[in-house]
Amino acid sequence: MATRATPPAPMDEVLAVVMAGGRGTRLGALTKGCAKPAVPFGGEYRIIDYTMSNCFNSGVRQTAVLTQYEARDLIAHLQRAWAFRALYPGEFVNIWPAQQDSNDDWYQGTADAVRQNLQAIMDSGAEHVLILAGDHVYSMDYRDLVERHVQAGADVTVACTEVPLAEARRCGVVEAGEAGRVHGFTEKPDRPVPIPGRPGEAYVSMGIYAFRLPALTAVLGQEDGSLHDFGGDVLPAMLDHYRVVAFPFVGDRGRPRFWRDAGTVDAYYEASMALLDPAARRDLYRPGWQVVTAEVACSPAILEHDERGRRATVVDSIVARGSSICGARVSGSVVSRAVEIGPGAEVTDSVLLPGARIGEDCRISNAVIGPGCSVPAGTVIDGKETPGEGTPHTVLVTRDTLAEVSSPDCYRDCDGDCDGDGDDDRDDDRDSNRPRSPLRLVESF
Repeated sequence: MATRATPPAPMDEVLAVVMAGGRGTRLGALTKGCAKPAVPFGGEYRIIDYTMSNCFNSGVRQTAVLTQYEARDLIAHLQRAWAFRALYPGEFVNIWPAQQDSNDDWYQGTADAVRQNLQAIMDSGAEHVLILAGDHVYSMDYRDLVERHVQAGADVTVACTEVPLAEARRCGVVEAGEAGRVHGFTEKPDRPVPIPGRPGEAYVSMGIYAFRLPALTAVLGQEDGSLHDFGGDVLPAMLDHYRVVAFPFVGDRGRPRFWRDAGTVDAYYEASMALLDPAARRDLYRPGWQVVTAEVACSPAILEHDERGRRATVVDSIVARGSSICGARVSGSVVSRAVEIGPGAEVTDSVLLPGARIGEDCRISNAVIGPGCSVPAGTVIDGKETPGEGTPHTVLVTRDTLAEVSSPDCYRDCDGDCDGDGDDDRDDDRDSNRPRSPLRLVESF
């Protein structure tokens, strides 16, 4: 069972509200039947485990998880992983599904989700409320954030990091003075304001907020209910009338710490690849700062030679428990639980999600292989061989896409050429015993 020291007194006054109800459509087929925070990540975990573990390690006694779309798997995971919290008196991890009790609408945004649960938040007795995203990967001691929030006398404190100016267009850009007082906030601007003296970087919100309860209830309790999102609506509306303060998420040397929003397939892939950097792993998996997940009984990872004597080779990769690599080579990849990689296969710069099966002599690179996929022997999947301009991208392969491209009517290269002779074979007569050329996927799905 996970253990931790007794939390300091100030955290007794804090309620953490974890936003876990978004559709996650930008993750494509990875969120088919699964909420984005429940998507597997890092070999052993779910995305939400990082935020939940931050709460636990920071001494947050009360945590509420707001769910909405495709929540069954997420709820089951939370119940398995966090049931032990009942052993700590006065603590809870509660799951608050969308109630539609104040109107007939589902959650219209992050702020609206909190508004619809405002009575439950006030009933908790908390004086400060942490608003947290359930789909970000990072390791933060929320005690530092709360301390900054209280000492600054802030109505709301915004956790911030620094990103390249081009990336800032996808974020909420924060403008703050030297003392940290926020005087400007623009959600996803076309022309982000750079950090003074650093034209190539911008200061952005991480989507993590600490509110004084009276300020939160006053802003969200407005009769018109027009403020749906914290970034797009609430923070800009608070600048003129409330004390808004920035909390820089930096390390001892003042450099930004590891934080990723795995909101798209490309971002998910990039965040997974970032785990192979030793500096990122040291930041995420610090001594005494455990990442808690639901325990699953499985064997140790197995690396063995095949019948031809070829050894399993793993270089610069993460290999989770329950996986089996037989006579294959894995380089720069994340291999999740219960993955099997067959003889002669080569897996490079890829993410293999739980239960994936890679057949003999496959060549997989720059790809995300979805949970439970069984990739046929001899398959070539390469995210760098993009048709046209050849721009590298991430190939996402799921059971549905494999079934589609490997069916008798669709079995072909991307241009419909099965036998490599340059002709479109889609209209050829096919005999069920006819040998098939290796399946080759070079497009995103």
